[in-house]
Formats: sequence, C-alpha cells, structure tokens
Amino acid sequence: MNKLFSAQAKGQRVNAGAGTGAVSVALGMTGASVRVVNHGPDDAYFAIGDGQQVAKVPQADPEWGCVAVLANSDITLGIASSVNPLQFATRTEAGTAVLDVYVSTGI
Repeated sequence: MNKLFSAQAKGQRVNAGAGTGAVSVALGMTGASVRVVNHGPDDAYFAIGDGQQVAKVPQADPEWGCVAVLANSDITLGIASSVNPLQFATRTEAGTAVLDVYVSTGI
C-alpha cells in the first residue's frame, strides 16, 4: 500500500522569473517525494537534486532536464533514494510564478 504525502510536510516558497539567472535555493528538507504547487500566473520549470541546480526551458535547451509545472496546478514526484533534495532551481519562459515546494514521503 502506498503511503500518502504528509499533510505536515515542510514547505518553502520560491519565486520564479524569466531570464538567464534561474533561482537556485537550498531546501534544507529531505524525503522520498517532492510536491510543487504553482500559484501562477505563468508556467514554471524546475530542477531538484544535490548541489547547485540549473532550471532551463525546453525551447532554450533541447536536452533540458527540467520538469514543467503549469500555472495554477501542482505535481508530486518521487525522488531517487540516493538523491538528497538539497537544491531547487526554477524559472519561467516569460513572466513570473510563485511556487511552494514541499518535501516528504508518500505520493
């Protein structure tokens, strides 16, 4: 049986913007899952993992390794057990977005 994502998961707010300087922040949280909530107004792209992360948009880099989270939506992903989610980077293609990032266990 799958464990549900914790309602007490620690979270952090991250603001995303366009341009070459993607925001990369230390999360200070560990877990097996990450939930990203995009409050909008624009779509955002993010990368998560050990060390400094770089978020890219697909049109700028055809080999981008980022995940899209649409405006006014959320996404929950599993994190490999060998990865400690210390850094989170995000950006938009144009405009801005406000993201809440939660790390916990479960789905």
